[in-house]
Amino acid sequence: MKSLLYFLVFVPIVFTAQPRFSISVSDSIALEADTFWGADSFGNLYYTQGNVFYKKAANKVFSFYALSLGDISSVDLLNPLKITLFYKDFNRAIVLDNQLSEIQRIDFNTNKTYRMVAHCTTSYERNLWVFNVDLQQLELYNYAQDKALVATQPIADKVKAQLSNYNFCWLLTEQRLIQYNIYGSPVSEFPLQNASKAHRFKDSLLFVQDGKLFYFDVKFRELIPIPLEKTNFKDFSITNDKLYLYQNNQLTVYNLSFQP
Repeated sequence: MKSLLYFLVFVPIVFTAQPRFSISVSDSIALEADTFWGADSFGNLYYTQGNVFYKKAANKVFSFYALSLGDISSVDLLNPLKITLFYKDFNRAIVLDNQLSEIQRIDFNTNKTYRMVAHCTTSYERNLWVFNVDLQQLELYNYAQDKALVATQPIADKVKAQLSNYNFCWLLTEQRLIQYNIYGSPVSEFPLQNASKAHRFKDSLLFVQDGKLFYFDVKFRELIPIPLEKTNFKDFSITNDKLYLYQNNQLTVYNLSFQP
C-alpha cells in the first residue's frame, strides 16, 4: 500500500473589508421553537421544542422524542436520510431517517470500548466523527462495527464546536480552527478567536464572531463579513444559498449570493 504524507499548513487569515455578498429577505416564518437547527434543500425545517425534535414539511409535521435522554446537544443535517442527534449528557447518539424514525441508537457507555464523547457529527455511510474526551482525540467511528477506523493525535485545546462533511471534519477551539481529512490527518490550521455557532456552507464555513456573521473561504483563506442589518439572532443556519436567522419565534429567510 502506498504511504501518503500529509502536511499541516498554518495559514494566517486575511480579513476582507469590502462586502462580497449580496443579501435580500425572501421570507419570514412564524415558528415556536426552543432551538432552530436548520433546513434541508427541500425547505423542510428542523427544530426542537420541549425536548421533542420536529421536522416541519409543507403539509406534515414529523416528530421524534427520547425524553429519558434529556436535551439534544446537537443535530447534524448533512444527510437528511440519516440525521444524527447527539445527547451529550447521556453519552448517546441516535440516527433517524427522513420521517424521523429511528435507524440506529448508539450508546457510547456500553460499547466494546467505552468512550466519553463531547461532540458527534455525520460522516459517510455508517460512520460518525466523535471527539473522545478521555483521549482528547477526534475519531472516525463506525457504529456498525463498533470501532474507531481512524484517530487523530491528541489535541490540547478545548474544543468548542465540531463540523463535518463527507470529506473533512473541522474542530473549532478557543484559539484556532483545525481541518482534518478522512484519514484523520490535519491538513490545515487557522488562527481564530471568539468564534461560535459555526455551520457548513458548501466547501467552506459560516460562523459568528463577536456577534457578527462571517464567511470563511477555506480555499483562499479569506474572512468575509456577511452584510446583515439584523445581528441579534439566537440561531442561524444555511442551506444552499438560503440563510436562516431565528429570533423571538420568527424565522427570517435570506437569499445569499456570492460576488467573486
